[in-house]
Amino acid sequence: MRRSLSIACSWPSATISPAHPPWLSLRHRPTPPGWTSFAITVIAASVSPLCWWPPLPLDRFQAIARCWASLLPVKFPLILCAATPTLPRRSPMSLFPTTEVAVIYIRRPTLHDLNECARLDASFTTTKVWQMSLQADSGRIQVQFHLVHLPRPMTVPTPPEDRDLTKAWQRGDGIYAARRGNKILGYIHLEVDREMKTGHIRRHVVAPEFRGQGVGVALLERVVEWGRERKLRGIEVALSTKNHPAIEFYLTHDFAFTGFSEHLWGGQEILMHFSRIAR
Repeated sequence: MRRSLSIACSWPSATISPAHPPWLSLRHRPTPPGWTSFAITVIAASVSPLCWWPPLPLDRFQAIARCWASLLPVKFPLILCAATPTLPRRSPMSLFPTTEVAVIYIRRPTLHDLNECARLDASFTTTKVWQMSLQADSGRIQVQFHLVHLPRPMTVPTPPEDRDLTKAWQRGDGIYAARRGNKILGYIHLEVDREMKTGHIRRHVVAPEFRGQGVGVALLERVVEWGRERKLRGIEVALSTKNHPAIEFYLTHDFAFTGFSEHLWGGQEILMHFSRIAR
């Protein structure tokens, strides 16, 4: 059985032999009959292939790949793909099989990205809401929140961003976007209170078609790391009592309930506050 070689970036969880860089993984896969030579395509940051080598024997391919990979900056998201069939000589790209690589990058957005972020659909659908009850007696005030099941799913439109995202970006707030190819999947905005050394999540949006796929988690982890690097004491978020999906999300990611407040979004709205330690 002939085999083709595939090399992919998988740091920091890759488990490989000490002979390779810590972020390099080698995998062998069966190939169709006639596939006897190899080529390399390098893809970084969702741009066009940066480099191409003509077909090589497997042993030379491995040697060149390891040598070349050891010289690469680890910070570059990298994917190396291999395998071309033995065919009459043509242009390099006509020999290389067409393969779509789905890689999501979490990065600081560009000004163009900010426009895409502002257009993302932040509405949500829920079958549960939180209901508050308040009792005030002599010497005692008791507040309770109860989870109530709705008779049918409810879609809640989220008001447009009332803060200038561009000014926040220029100010240096913690803003990160998730991108795959030429599409923005979601973003998160962390505003810093420098006196209290606390970060406030002002916006955390993932496009509806990409929810539940780990995009929101990756954005949150990156902004928590950003706050940790700046020695923030904690990170806070305020959520509508109707936004049960978001409340459940933050509770499962080490946020704790810390209080409530009333906010006007064209009407009276109760906000529940949650926070977690950034360190």
